[in-house]
Amino acid sequence: MMAFLQRSLLCSPPWLFALAAGSLHAFSLPPAAGYGWLVPGVVLLAAGAVARSAGARGALWTGLVYGLTAHLGVFHWLFEIPETPAPILGVAYLGLAAYGALFPAALFWLQARLLLRARRGTASWALFPVLWVGMEQIRALGLLGFPWLDLSTSLSVHPPLIQLAAWGGAAAVDLVAAMLGTALAAALDPALGAAPRRRAWAALAAGALAVAWPAFGLARLAAAPPEPEPTREETLRVAVVQGNIDPAQKWRSGQARLSLDTFAAQTRALVSPGGGAAPDLVVWPETSMPCLIEGPRAGHCPSWLSELAREVQTWILVGALSPGPAVGGRASYYNSAYLVAPSGESVDRYDKVHLVPFGEMIPLDDHIEVLRRVDFGEGDFVSGRALRAIGEGRRRLGVLICFESLFGRQARRLARDGARLLVIITNDAWFGRSAAPEQHAAIAALRAVETGLAIARCANTGISGFVDPWGRYRARIELDQCMSRVAILPSAEAATLYVRLGEVVGFPCALAALALALGELFARREAA
Repeated sequence: MMAFLQRSLLCSPPWLFALAAGSLHAFSLPPAAGYGWLVPGVVLLAAGAVARSAGARGALWTGLVYGLTAHLGVFHWLFEIPETPAPILGVAYLGLAAYGALFPAALFWLQARLLLRARRGTASWALFPVLWVGMEQIRALGLLGFPWLDLSTSLSVHPPLIQLAAWGGAAAVDLVAAMLGTALAAALDPALGAAPRRRAWAALAAGALAVAWPAFGLARLAAAPPEPEPTREETLRVAVVQGNIDPAQKWRSGQARLSLDTFAAQTRALVSPGGGAAPDLVVWPETSMPCLIEGPRAGHCPSWLSELAREVQTWILVGALSPGPAVGGRASYYNSAYLVAPSGESVDRYDKVHLVPFGEMIPLDDHIEVLRRVDFGEGDFVSGRALRAIGEGRRRLGVLICFESLFGRQARRLARDGARLLVIITNDAWFGRSAAPEQHAAIAALRAVETGLAIARCANTGISGFVDPWGRYRARIELDQCMSRVAILPSAEAATLYVRLGEVVGFPCALAALALALGELFARREAA
């Protein structure tokens, strides 16, 4: 029976393995809660696809099959975006999938080249996890960087499996998952060509990793201190207000008052006599103010917000647009977060630095004139000038606006700038009740573990809540609920190795992948 199964595996086409790997990758992401631990199986199947491919060119096409399957299986929620023509959404869906598939295609091609150079020796498979992490790191770079499908995204719902991020960032989690998948492939898949002795060693290594990885995480969680006491100086009583406002409605003429009244009412309730102890900080979501609060076109909103802050006598972090410079003769805006003091004064402002490509801007349109005429329905936003924390003392906040929470290096820079609490404000209402809000919320756990800072996450329609420094959600407001929650969060300086040392895993892996790819390209050119 075993011999029959092995022969069947050997005869299976590579595209079938690639299709299975892509499907499993899509399935492992939230909201399939509890299945993130399956991602080593993605690497196992991907290794099988490479091993069965006919040369480097065949591996490249196999990588495209895997990449397209995974991306098409995840990003179907793009079709939830309202008031956007279906053809435009279709182009975005296929374009994102095609772009994302280029990276695993390059990975599969490079691994196949290394196998050919080593005459399909099994030693070259030891590099596969390094190349995988390098591919993920390179995919996150630049204006089009998009690390949504990193292995660690699936694992973020399992706190014991992401504790390594405190040492080496999310890349450390990715590397261990890829190592486990590769070891399992070497032990179980005859197509990898490992001799019986090497297969035994691979099985032993896979077993050791499968035990040590969660054991380490459980031990770190067990050593975590108890919940912070509200009387301690290094804590903050933080409230998040989820207004549940339809984003397509609030910008229409005459509808701004709905947002203002909703957020004001919930904020007043937090400080009312029956609302418990007043919070030290109240957080509103991204663009919760449907009007400008500074500049000549601000109208009554600045005075309205100032009066509210003086009335409730607490600090408020507000998401709003702020006027930017004219670009190509058109008005532009910053996507901003304002910190308003109990005196009513706006004491600091952070402008979003990492904008959503094709959602908030067209890449390079400020340098290439013809791109300014392209219209995908994106907003006229410009990038902020500096990535920095805002506020002082216990309220030194590292604000990540929506898309920015995908990038560990951005959270790290805020932590190094003295942030004592991370705040994620977002508006995921554009994606309805699809998987997107759940996936986006899960990623916050990685930023907490990497920096060792607690996170207050505030979304317009959900998911809002609080994440402790070990990546565990302590309270949540689910989708389509209009309510607020309060939590006592630690406010302390970041002290993880990742904050101090940076990408000690991700950068070397990316460098190795680039060096090997360039070496193979030059060798191929010389051979031609």
